[in-house]
Amino acid sequence: MLIEILVLTVSSLIIIAIYYWHLYHNSVVRLLSKTPSCLLSIIPLENLAKTKQLLQRINCLEKVLEQNDIDISYLDNAIKFINMSNEKRYELISNKLNCKMEPSVNSEIFKLTLCSTFPLGLGSCLLYFPAKNLTANYIINKLKQEFMFSNVIVITLKPSHQSKLHSYGKDITTRWIVPNNQELTTLLLHPEPVCIFTELLTDQLARKLISPYQTEGGITKEMVFFGREELLTRILNRDLANYLIIGGRQLGKSSFLKKIERYYENNSKVRCHYLTLFGNNLLDVLKKELRLEENVSQSVVLEKLGNIKHGNSCLLLIDESDQFIRDEMANNYPLLSFFRGLSELGNCHFIFVGFWNLYDAVINYQSPLRNFGQSIRIGKLEADACRKLATEPMEILDIHYESEDLVEQILIATGQRANLIAITCNEMLGKLKNNQSILKQENVTNALHCEAIEIALSGWTQLTDDDKASRLDRIIVYVTVKKGRFNMKSLLGFFNKYNYVCSVPELEKSLKRLELAYIIKRDNKGIYTYCVPLFRENLLEEDLLILLKQEMK
Repeated sequence: MLIEILVLTVSSLIIIAIYYWHLYHNSVVRLLSKTPSCLLSIIPLENLAKTKQLLQRINCLEKVLEQNDIDISYLDNAIKFINMSNEKRYELISNKLNCKMEPSVNSEIFKLTLCSTFPLGLGSCLLYFPAKNLTANYIINKLKQEFMFSNVIVITLKPSHQSKLHSYGKDITTRWIVPNNQELTTLLLHPEPVCIFTELLTDQLARKLISPYQTEGGITKEMVFFGREELLTRILNRDLANYLIIGGRQLGKSSFLKKIERYYENNSKVRCHYLTLFGNNLLDVLKKELRLEENVSQSVVLEKLGNIKHGNSCLLLIDESDQFIRDEMANNYPLLSFFRGLSELGNCHFIFVGFWNLYDAVINYQSPLRNFGQSIRIGKLEADACRKLATEPMEILDIHYESEDLVEQILIATGQRANLIAITCNEMLGKLKNNQSILKQENVTNALHCEAIEIALSGWTQLTDDDKASRLDRIIVYVTVKKGRFNMKSLLGFFNKYNYVCSVPELEKSLKRLELAYIIKRDNKGIYTYCVPLFRENLLEEDLLILLKQEMK
C-alpha cells in the first residue's frame, strides 16, 4: 500500500513537472519572458485570451503588463473585442482615441470625430465593421461604390477578409485602412493608442491626405502651433485686459487668437468668445454667439453682453475687425464707446485683431481705442519656433531632412513667415513619394518656388481701400526692391527727381503700412530692407520699369 502511494506521488510529481516544463517551454511564454514588448506587436487578437491564461499560470502576467505599462482592463477589453457588438467596439475605440461619439450611420458604419490635439490633418474618418457572412469581394465593391472618397478604417476579424483586404489598405491610392489582428492588438493594448493610430494612418494613407500642416485660416490644432511665447505670456500670465493685435494678412493673427481661445475653453470663470467678422456685422455675429433671436435690438445684445455673473469674466476675441473699425470711426464710435465703458467695469474685455484701420484708430487722438488696450504687433515667427514648424510635423510622418542646412534655407527664404513655411512643407509632402522619407535640396527648392507660395505672396498691392495710398505703396516697392536697401532721404530724392507729388506724412504712413504688412523692416538707423527674400526674388522677375511707369501716370 505504501509503495502504491509512493508510486502515485512520484507519478503525480512527474506529470506536474512535465506540465510545467512544457508550460515554461511554450514558445509564447518563452518569447514574452525574454521580450515582454512582443505582447504588443506579435500576439494576434484572437490569441490574447490564451496568452493571458498562460501568463497567469506561471504568475508572470502582472510583470509583463507592468513592463509594457498596460492596465489589466486594456487586456480584458481587447479579449472581449472579438465578441463585442459593433456599437461597443466603436465606443471602445472612440474612448481610446479621445474621439467624440456620434450617432451611428447604421449597425456597421460609425463616424470617428478626432479631437483637436490629434497630430495629423484629419478631422474625421469612418469605422466599418463588415459582417462575417459577407464575401471579401462584396466588401471591396461596397468600398469602391460608397466610400471611394472617404477615409475608412475597415475592421474585420475574419482571416479570409483580412488576407484579401489588407493589401488594399497598404495601397495608398485608396483611402482605406485595414489593420490586421496584430495591429489591432497594438492599438487596443498600447498605453499611447493615439500614436499607434497615427502610425497606422501614416502607413496606409497618402501623406498629402493627412498632412499636419494647415495652410489656410487660423491654426486650430495645438500640435502645429509653435512660438509666440513672449506675446502669449504677456496676455495669459496676468489678469484679463484689453489688447489690440495689429499685423498684415497671413502673419498668424487668427492662429494667435485661436490659441488664446483654446487656453480658456475649459475655464469656468472666463466666458471666451471667438468672433470672425465679415464686414461690419459685429452685432449679427454677437447675436448668433450669444444665442439671441435675429430680430432683437442692439440694446438687448449689449445688455446681454454686459450681464455677467459676479466673479466671472467675459473675453471677446474679435478677428478681422478693420471694416468694423472704419465704420465706427465714420459714425463717431457708437459701439466702441460702449465697449470701453463696459471694460472699465472690469468684467468684460476685448482683443481686437486687424491691420491698417485698427492701427489708424489706435493712433487717432479722438478714437476710444487710443489707450483702450495694449497694442501688440504680429510679425515674423521666432527662429526656434520656425525650425520646429518645419521639422516636428514631418517627424510625425517619419520624414527627415537630409541636412539641417535645408531647414535654415527655408527659414531664410520665407523670412520666418509661418504661413510660408507651412505651405512649403505641405507642398513637399504633396510631391513626396510615399516610400521617400528623406527631404533633399530638390524637394525644398521646388516647394519654395511653387504656385501656392506665389499666391501667398500676392495681395500686397492693395493694403488699404484708399487707391491713392495703395498706389504710393506700390511705387515705393517698385522703386526700391531692386536695390533692396533704402532710407527716407533716397526715397524723397526719387520723388523730387520725377516731380511726383507726395507729402512727407503720406510717405511715412505708406512706409508704416508696408512695415505692418511685413513687406519691409526698418533698423535703428532708418535703413529699410525687405523682410521676405522670396517676395523680392519674385518681384525681380517682373518688368519693374513698366510697372513703375503705369503707377506714375
